Amino acid sequence: MKALFVSPDCTEIDVYKSSWDFWNEKSEQVFFDTTGRNRDKKILRAAERSSPDIIFYLGGNSGSGLPEAETFKKLRENSKIVHLCCDSDDRQWWPMLDFYREHQCFDLQVGTDGPTDAPVDLSTLTPVNPAFYKDIVPKDIRCGFSGQTGGQRSSILDSLGGLVASVQRTFSEDKDSIPYTAYARFMRRCKMALNFAWTGSGNRFHVKFRVLEAALADAALIEMEGSPAVKWFPHGSFFLYKDSVDAEHIIRHATENQIAEKTGLLREIVITKYNPQEIYGQMLNMI
Repeated sequence: MKALFVSPDCTEIDVYKSSWDFWNEKSEQVFFDTTGRNRDKKILRAAERSSPDIIFYLGGNSGSGLPEAETFKKLRENSKIVHLCCDSDDRQWWPMLDFYREHQCFDLQVGTDGPTDAPVDLSTLTPVNPAFYKDIVPKDIRCGFSGQTGGQRSSILDSLGGLVASVQRTFSEDKDSIPYTAYARFMRRCKMALNFAWTGSGNRFHVKFRVLEAALADAALIEMEGSPAVKWFPHGSFFLYKDSVDAEHIIRHATENQIAEKTGLLREIVITKYNPQEIYGQMLNMI
């Protein structure tokens, strides 16, 4: 099945394309800048050239470079089009989701962050390509964190100090970031992976990429209390913490048996129930 991804050029978006390519025909991609000038003609030309069966769109909730509603309608004339939103449980997104629905821009709007009450057609999780997590590496990091720091995250990370090894995960052109292959290798080295469940605004919680990536990396997830991950995964498949004191206790005192039990349970669920074929297949069945 031929697919075209329409998106900004950033590492997070590549996760979606890579996971599609893992089990389906290799897709094509066209980029735009959310805060730049309009690139709708470029997008329409790319769709005309590739003639995809399905188009996956990922964008932002504001910005001068976002495609116009009429552009989405033109794309729908020849292809099915799905909006993938990785921050849909953040209320800042809801006016845009409602706008897209009102103007019939998409065949399907999907919240890939495990949303609980977002105005989307399908609530699911982020598809992650398991091929990145095949390398056998020594588990020489007791607890790690991958992602941007600052704000609420830094207050916890600063309290934990050297207990948590961390690497940046930002846009690919950022000099402080690392390629996804190196990021996955770092995750594979971790026995436990600390997660922050805040949405972009910091006002709500959602299910981050790292939840599934930790599972594929054979790392026991340390997740925040209040995360909707508890609605997607069974009790006992990860550690829960409410503050830095809790997190420190888990990191220092979790036994090897506890780590192995939670790691195995979470991984089994992700590879069987939330793999790319299952997640994308559910979308395809709805359009």
